[in-house]
Amino acid sequence: MMILSFNRAQYFHQNLTDKHQLCAFALGIEQPSVYTLIGNQRVMALSSLSEQNRLEAIAEQCYKRFMEEPRLHSVLNEYADNILNSEMAVLHDVRLHAQYAGLPLAKYYSALKQTDGHWDRTTIWEKHLQWCQALSLSLYEHYQDPRSDICYGEKAVIVDKPHNRQCYSYTTIKTPVSFELNQYHYSQRPWQWNDSLG
Repeated sequence: MMILSFNRAQYFHQNLTDKHQLCAFALGIEQPSVYTLIGNQRVMALSSLSEQNRLEAIAEQCYKRFMEEPRLHSVLNEYADNILNSEMAVLHDVRLHAQYAGLPLAKYYSALKQTDGHWDRTTIWEKHLQWCQALSLSLYEHYQDPRSDICYGEKAVIVDKPHNRQCYSYTTIKTPVSFELNQYHYSQRPWQWNDSLG
């Protein structure tokens, strides 16, 4: 079994089109304990209740560890607040994701915990996958140029490169748009993947 590398841009770019890999990333496969549980097989090995319980225990452990750090505490709470909110929101935690393995799993657990059974788990999971897709594009951009300031939302990624005097975003527009303002280049690019994760 080959262990995946999570610090390479192409891994995150592949998450945009490979649903299995995106699901594994969203479940925190970069954590050794999660990797041991689900591996990199084409079919997730979470068919038994004991495997699901084990993953939930790993998620809870991860969540508790991250909640002890003030900046991660606020990241987890902000994610849980925004994942099911219908208003546009963006997160500025790409660099933290590059530093902390398992943060996607802890965020998912945080959202489940905050909704306390008032939302269907399937709905939360589907929203989490959408956010993880945008996060994957953000991490791809981060590893291409770590100096960039990047934020992302459910269906938007904004990449600001002050050192190159350019800013671009990926949104749900159909046709790209570009313009210059005060010697700064701005562009909007079409969303890079299909809306359907099914």
